[in-house]
Amino acid sequence: MADICLMVEGQEDLTWERWFQMADAAEALGFGGLFPSDHLTALSGVSGRQALA
Repeated sequence: MADICLMVEGQEDLTWERWFQMADAAEALGFGGLFPSDHLTALSGVSGRQALA
């Protein structure tokens, strides 16, 4: 059986506090995993956003 996982765009205004909240929720809801994207900065060129860097 396959697990359903979540992939989150961490460069789009995601803070560590929000990341931890999502991790807790994903675990509580039974998702198989939670993964960040491999982009550390915004792809849209907006530099003023939070990022998990």
